[in-house]
This record gives sequence, structure tokens and C-alpha cells, in this order.
Amino acid sequence: MPRFLIFLFASSLFILSCKDKEDAVDVSHIPAKAEIVRFDQALFALDTNNWDRDLAVLKGKYPHFWEIYSSHVLPLTQDSTMYSKALKAFVSDATMRQLFDTTMMLTGDLKRYQEETTEGFKRVKFYFPKFTEPVIYTFISEFSFQKFIFSDGPRDGIGIGLDMFLGRNYPYKNIDPTNPNFSGYLTRTFDKDYLTKKTIDLIVEDITGSPGGVRLLDYMVHNGKKLYLLKKFLPAEPDSIIFEYTEEQMDWVRNNELEIWSFFTEQNLIYETNVNRINKYINPSPDSPGMPADAPGQTANYIGYQMITAYMEKNPNTTLDQLMAQKDAQIDFRAF
Repeated sequence: MPRFLIFLFASSLFILSCKDKEDAVDVSHIPAKAEIVRFDQALFALDTNNWDRDLAVLKGKYPHFWEIYSSHVLPLTQDSTMYSKALKAFVSDATMRQLFDTTMMLTGDLKRYQEETTEGFKRVKFYFPKFTEPVIYTFISEFSFQKFIFSDGPRDGIGIGLDMFLGRNYPYKNIDPTNPNFSGYLTRTFDKDYLTKKTIDLIVEDITGSPGGVRLLDYMVHNGKKLYLLKKFLPAEPDSIIFEYTEEQMDWVRNNELEIWSFFTEQNLIYETNVNRINKYINPSPDSPGMPADAPGQTANYIGYQMITAYMEKNPNTTLDQLMAQKDAQIDFRAF
């Protein structure tokens, strides 16, 4: 890789670090609304004295979500003759009732979430006019699922597991101390402040599709695009939410952009394809191996975001559709 290319790229990052604000767009005229189905409330409100009747009504009202929820979300027997009885026991169980009550108390009425997500949907539709808002279904999974997107008939649906947003102080670690999914660097984001961001994440992932290759550069550019879209769709969200960093970690990556890039080039990681070598630089992790202790994980994604921002600054006529269609990370890289 030519040294002058690296220098130009690093200079671009330095300049862009001082102009990280997105231009505001007027979306007040765009008809969009976040429709939230409180499936969790409906399920736990079923009359156990008329269980089969009420359950049949619920299944008939939300058939597509019910199929996903009953088949993949709840850890219950899949024996059809026993499922209804097992689900009734699940809803009647004192521990599950307590979890439901705790979830209702800690997540609240979701009014703010609905307002923020509605604004996010409007911005998605502003940039991608063919976008149709998905229906959002809230549920409880006994700490098994946080979010997913699925086909809800003629449009998409989004499932949000509210018991995975009980707050950074909730004792998730005690659920299963051996489960890495309940590590502190992950559960710090199991908070209702992240509800809107993690919902829009699913839409962004649907728009961006898969990376154009398996090199660190490919993932860096691909994840940079996702972050770029998130900033467009949720301009009011703080960077610490968008990047899922603490404020201190956010400051660290901002102050060490050139050093991060130099590390990747000096360690010959830019074109690395070994997932074991690059995993922590692109996926949630407590750190970035080889960097100072203060460095968070996913540092390559932050640099990727800066790359995409610089590319769009240099190519102002490029639409987001065109940016998403561009799968050759090398072209984005050579723009500098």
C-alpha cells in the first residue's frame, strides 16, 4: 500500500474529526409512525380460566409474530399437544410474573421510544422513499432474545425483547455468570436509552446487506456505512449511543484516530482475512488487542465511519442508495 495514500487518508480523518455533525433535514411532512404492539402485555393479560379461547384469539390477531415467538423465542416444548399447557404454566409462573412486572416498571410506557422511533422512521423514508415502517412487537423471552426482524405479512415486523433492556444496573450477570452474552461491556447497552438505536439497527442491517468481502477493510467500510446511516437516521442520538461506547471510550477514539489507523497498517491488518485476528476490531469486545488498555473494541468500525464520511464529503452528489450499492471497499479506500 503506497505510503502517500496512507498519509492522505490519515489527514482526511484528522480534518473530519472536527466536522462530525450531520446536516438537519425537515421530515415533518413525511407520513410515518412507529406502531407498537404490546404483545407482552397481551400475553400476560390472558384469562387463565378461559385460556384456550383467549390464546386462540391472540394467535389469530398476530399470526406471523406468534409463529416466530412460539417456535423460536420461548424456551418451551415444541410438542403441539403440550405447548398450550406449557405456555400457560410460563405465564402463570411466579418468577415470570415478577419479571413481567419488573419489565413494565423499568421500561415504562414506551412513549419516548415511540416518538424517537417515529422520527427515525421518517428519516429512513426521507432517504429511502420506498421504505415501509415495520410493526414493532414487544415481548419477554426470559433473557433469550433482544431484537429481530421478520416477515410480518405484507411488510416487515420487528421484535423487541424488553427484558433485555432493564438497565445497566440490572444484575444480568447473575442470570448465568458463565455466559459471555452477559458480560459487562455488552449489558451496559441493555438499557432503554438504546431501544431506538437497536431498533433502527435492524433496518440499517436490512438496507446494507452483507459486506463485499472478508478482509478487515471490507468489514471496516461495511460497518462504517451502517454507522453513517445511523447518524443520518438518528441525528439527535449522542455518539456514545450510536457507537455503543462510554463517553470516555468515545473521547479515546476521537483523540487517537491517527494512531488507530497506524496500528492497522503497521500490523498488516487492513487486508487480513483471518477472523480470529480481526474479530475484536469489528465486533463487540471489551478491548482492541495490541492497542492501549483504554482502547475499546470495534475500533475498526469507528475508522470505517470516518472513511465513509470522508468519501461522502469528497463525493457530495453520491446518494445513500448509490453508497449502499457500492460493495467494493477498495473504491471507497482509493477515494483519498
